[in-house]
Amino acid sequence: MITITADQLNNLTRDESDLKIIDVRLSEHFDRERLPGTQNNCVFEIDFVERILEMVPEKGLPICVYGAAADSYESKVATEKLERTGYKNVDAWREAGFAVEGTGQIVDQEQSPVEGKRPIDTSESLVEWTGQNLGSKHWGSLQLKSGQLEFGNGCLVSGFFVLDMHSITDLNIENKEMRKVLEEHLKSDDFFDCDRFPEAKFELTNVDSIAGATLGTPNFNFTGDFTLKGITQGIQFNAVCEFNDEGQWIAQANFDLDRTRWNIIYGSGRFFRIPSLPRSIFLSGPDKEIQFHLSSWFLNSVHWRGDGRGVHSGR
Repeated sequence: MITITADQLNNLTRDESDLKIIDVRLSEHFDRERLPGTQNNCVFEIDFVERILEMVPEKGLPICVYGAAADSYESKVATEKLERTGYKNVDAWREAGFAVEGTGQIVDQEQSPVEGKRPIDTSESLVEWTGQNLGSKHWGSLQLKSGQLEFGNGCLVSGFFVLDMHSITDLNIENKEMRKVLEEHLKSDDFFDCDRFPEAKFELTNVDSIAGATLGTPNFNFTGDFTLKGITQGIQFNAVCEFNDEGQWIAQANFDLDRTRWNIIYGSGRFFRIPSLPRSIFLSGPDKEIQFHLSSWFLNSVHWRGDGRGVHSGR
């Protein structure tokens, strides 16, 4: 890949009449601002190569691709794809210095700050769990029974969700009878004792934004109290909080829980030292015995704005 400067690109546009300049960013960013006379083909689209072949059928023609910034990899990835496809004369422009055209902004609705309590959409929210021993692991899901989030001055300040422990389901055992055996065991007093404690609850007590977080990486740190089997323990974990295309606010977290903190000690090597006890019931580590993956919290008609903490809504 050859990286060129703004002056070099200017010379190419003057000397190469057949030069094709391709903006490989997202289409909404292309609409907002672009080099005059360029075409858009987002490198994230699965048909990127097919579209290039339609846009530039002759692989010997000069092509210049550009992305979001010098330290953003759109142009690098696009160039590698083009060269693998057989294009011989590809340059990547990674420097500012040209006049641009476009709308000048990404379309966004002006909304008023979210205030007060908003319900979590339990039909769209899910907790996934993983439990493992030395030789195997099981995974499954839990349903949310209820929950809400509270906002102040456009910022998430607190919230809670309640888990239906009777909904615990295994998703990896294909045999129905064996799957039922595991699920009933998890619901028994060896584990979650669901008849006595049918619910578990997480209460969010503090939210801190994570400085320097990039798109798709954890951008918040959540602190709260998790009550399981009537025992409340503090936990802390990082979460990714973003808005989807429908304007729903989503929080996703993947973290480990040490189940023995809630007096779930079945088969734990920290509590049982009997040499003849089958090793298959021992779990591999005290801090990775039960893993919960909070995949989504949904709020209707909420739109992302500002520094990542502030949110605005049309309702």
